[in-house]
Amino acid sequence: MVYATLGTVHSDTGGVLHRLAQACTKLNLQLTITLGGKADLSDCSGLPGSPIVVQNAPQLAVLERTAITFCHGGNNTVLESLAAGVPVLAMPFFGDQFGSGPRLVRCGAGNVVPSRPSYEQLYQLLSRMLNEPEYRQRAQVMRLSIEKAGGEKRAADIIEEALCKT
Repeated sequence: MVYATLGTVHSDTGGVLHRLAQACTKLNLQLTITLGGKADLSDCSGLPGSPIVVQNAPQLAVLERTAITFCHGGNNTVLESLAAGVPVLAMPFFGDQFGSGPRLVRCGAGNVVPSRPSYEQLYQLLSRMLNEPEYRQRAQVMRLSIEKAGGEKRAADIIEEALCKT
């Protein structure tokens, strides 16, 4: 399954979800899309294949069944995907999202596409990420690293310790 989410801020601009659905259909992949409460479900009624489209979903539970996450590259979705051992295909829009793509590429756990990727770009990268086991292996390495570091609980402890010292 490919899990696609553009977060709660952006909706589908430029028909990227249509091209993503085309690529997933050609690759015989189930596509699951969460709209984050931003768009109307009927906007996705004409997508190719049989994608599952919902406003919101329990992201951590969905990631347990995901082969690749397609997202805007926001820290939350990227870190939750990597913590689940899922490679990420990022399509950044603004801010910190532009830093996630190069980091995913550098660690080998993902790739990045421009904000309006073509069908061919999506198809090629999804195919590559599915057929080259290194992406999943590197995502698993990142999962273990996040787990070893203590994840969000350890991060919260560090922040609380710093706040108590001031």
